Amino acid sequence: MIEQETDRGTTRISARAFTRVAASVAAGCLDLAPDQVGVTLARPEGRIELIVSAPIPAAVMIDRVQEQIRQEAAALTGSAIARVSVRRSGAPVAAALAGNILTQVRSHYRRDPVRLVGLVAVGLTSLGVVAGVLARAISRK
Repeated sequence: MIEQETDRGTTRISARAFTRVAASVAAGCLDLAPDQVGVTLARPEGRIELIVSAPIPAAVMIDRVQEQIRQEAAALTGSAIARVSVRRSGAPVAAALAGNILTQVRSHYRRDPVRLVGLVAVGLTSLGVVAGVLARAISRK
């Protein structure tokens, strides 16, 4: 629960609502769909900090985006946000890898659609596991 005291009283916002607003703001600032952005709320020493994780292209200036997210989220929620950290996730790499795998599988198994469907299912499951491991490894750095 996030509480903001003013001279008119206290405003309370649930952590879930706060992170959803922050994810929407971050998605708008990064020109992404809201479901591509993950936001974690941290409260060290009573300060509000946001950790944003998204598939951000290398050309994006993270410092500018962090400040823009901080200002817009603070304006919408009425809360003072001390810090925003933006981290790149590995989703673009995983999507490109999935496209390559599907192209190769399709070319080899055109005549056997049942086998193709089975292999695609196994490949996508494996790719999901690899993408999860990569995302965790990237977020730890």
